[in-house]
Amino acid sequence: VLAKSGDEILGQSSSLKEVLGPLFQSCILQPTRYDNQHLSSFDSRHSEKELLVRETLWGCSNVIHNVNGTGNEPIDSQKDVVSCIASMIQYLSAALSTYIRQVVCVYCAQLIRNKAEEEALKVLELSYEWLRGVCRLTQTILTKIIDPQIITTNPLAEGIDAIVTTILPQLSSSLSSYPIDFDLAGIYSSLLSCITSLKRHEKLMMVNGTVAIRLGTLALNLQDNTEIVLVCGVMLSIFGLIDTTLCDTIEDFEAEDLFMIGGILCSLGCVFSPRPMCAETSSRMKLLGASLLRRIGMSPHDEERNDDFFSHGGKPHLLNMIAASLRKNDFSRVEGFAGIILSSICNEQSVHMFDWERRELSLADQSTGLLLGLSLLHGCVTSKSNTNALQPRQVYSFIGSLLNLYPRMASRTVPSIIHVLRTCMDPSAGYDCIESTLLVSLEFLASEPINSDPHGTNLVWKY
Repeated sequence: VLAKSGDEILGQSSSLKEVLGPLFQSCILQPTRYDNQHLSSFDSRHSEKELLVRETLWGCSNVIHNVNGTGNEPIDSQKDVVSCIASMIQYLSAALSTYIRQVVCVYCAQLIRNKAEEEALKVLELSYEWLRGVCRLTQTILTKIIDPQIITTNPLAEGIDAIVTTILPQLSSSLSSYPIDFDLAGIYSSLLSCITSLKRHEKLMMVNGTVAIRLGTLALNLQDNTEIVLVCGVMLSIFGLIDTTLCDTIEDFEAEDLFMIGGILCSLGCVFSPRPMCAETSSRMKLLGASLLRRIGMSPHDEERNDDFFSHGGKPHLLNMIAASLRKNDFSRVEGFAGIILSSICNEQSVHMFDWERRELSLADQSTGLLLGLSLLHGCVTSKSNTNALQPRQVYSFIGSLLNLYPRMASRTVPSIIHVLRTCMDPSAGYDCIESTLLVSLEFLASEPINSDPHGTNLVWKY
């Protein structure tokens, strides 16, 4: 089917995914459970999946290159072909998200527990090649077919949203557990190029606190400076569309999202600032994050927007609920959220519900916890909104409880504390509680959670 010309494809089906969708559903997306009988036929089943994914991506790419190369077909015909492939890219992204959720996150774990590491690695390699192919195909359409009469970008934007929101965080975490060098930098670079090419209104679906915390966690778990710069570039491309010089632009977004986004950008900017290769990107992230936090609460419509968060059609995500509660001076609701989560993951009643000892956190969860704590710290110091429900001492207590169990994260905490101290001493910042914040910040720098890590102690003396 894919070897035919665009006209023949469209003549056979109004949408390519109607042809290949059932095949993907039956061959790839069926939930898989581990057993000895299934493992004996793993190679043949997996070869079918590889062939279907590889040929689909190759066929879509071939059709796009033919449309871009000839230029002899009528505009309407070219537009139909590109629209057909764009819809297929959207479907491939959604299908990959399902595949990662059902197969990579569940079936791979079963394979590893049963010492079938080679088979688990093949599953991950297929996911990686699938994602790389979708990113390259999307990049080809957005960068090479520039005629606005031909290209249709909305399905592509939805596909990119699935990659950013779900696929990248889950897949990157799975790939990092294997001692094999997957070229994720190439994927991040393609994704950055794609997002940069999108129109402003198509990026808006990605401007929320959930995307910020997931991409931020991904960045914190990376070691390579090039990959860190690319992921941070993706975040700047997404969240940088918020023109903080215009109040009416700020009103286009939920204040709860801006509170978390601003805090997360400031936190990442501080964490990566000691790395010379990341210095410029870190500076941009701190500036954007601080600017967002300062503008929250300045809109004349903020009060009526925050009366009832869920009445605005906001997303009921934990981060949004935490931010909304802080802005309403209702810290008891934050404690309630924490109680529900912590009580659901541990039945041991002798452990206090706010202790991290209730379960051992994975590296990704450690990074998420630290990023949440640092973002709240920057938010309660930098934001002009009414956040009296949360004080720096409470945030330091939250961060300290994490560092007591994971002291190696102390070195990533110090730059944010130094940034808070400098903010307090900057007269132009207009911060009110200077003395109390300075005191509690200096106390925390000298506390055991920071100085139990030699690298953290070295940073304290350096600054």
